[in-house]
Amino acid sequence: MSDKANEVKKFSLEEITKLLIKESHITEGYYLALIVPTINGGQFKSKDGDGSKQGIIIEFDSVRLLKVDEHTESAVSAADM
Repeated sequence: MSDKANEVKKFSLEEITKLLIKESHITEGYYLALIVPTINGGQFKSKDGDGSKQGIIIEFDSVRLLKVDEHTESAVSAADM
């Protein structure tokens, strides 16, 4: 990796799916990577300084592999890895 302190790497969900399949040593089936969110709501201080407003916070806790049918759009074949 580069020595740049704030370098950003971008990965597609297909690339993440392939990495997770390889890391999990899966050799057959079709998979999708799913981002698992946690959604919380509440009253938050307004950035405009005029009191509080209702809002939500979406946290991304994990990424999961979901085994799917071979005809599923964007599915990655583990046999092709």
